[in-house]
Amino acid sequence: MFVDEMITAYPEAKIILTTRSPDSWMESMEHSFFEVMGWRSLSILALFDREPSLWDLLKLIGSIWGNGDLNDRQAFRRYYTEHNKHVRSAAPLERLLEFHPSQGWEPLCKFLDVPIPAEPFPHANEGNAVVKINAQIYWSRWICVAKYYAWSFVAVGVVLGALLIAAGYRSWS
Repeated sequence: MFVDEMITAYPEAKIILTTRSPDSWMESMEHSFFEVMGWRSLSILALFDREPSLWDLLKLIGSIWGNGDLNDRQAFRRYYTEHNKHVRSAAPLERLLEFHPSQGWEPLCKFLDVPIPAEPFPHANEGNAVVKINAQIYWSRWICVAKYYAWSFVAVGVVLGALLIAAGYRSWS
């Protein structure tokens, strides 16, 4: 997404294309994107959240990657393959590094002309790390929604309580 716009906006920038096999990418998508999209209450959150929602962003990405169908796994696979082909064709070769995380720091640091760190190369996208990050975003948005609407619920409760008390008072009189 936005490859041509980014290359135009940053004509001197180096471009790193992180690669993996389409099967590996789809496996990762199953345990990240598709798992999060399966959260039924995410669409409910979107109804109440006043900020652009995680749900809206995921639907946008999914509609582009899935060619309009969030469940079309083959379209997602094609998008991944075509995206990588497009980056390879659009990026000037001298500014492009095709990188697989299994290569570690060396090719990345050499390309960026920075020293190799002493610590091991991180693997933040392993397992369900993406799901955990999205869950944190999800629950933080629910907290914001609850804080925003709390006063409304209190006001409604006070009004309903007053009406019930008034109705009870009349029936006792």
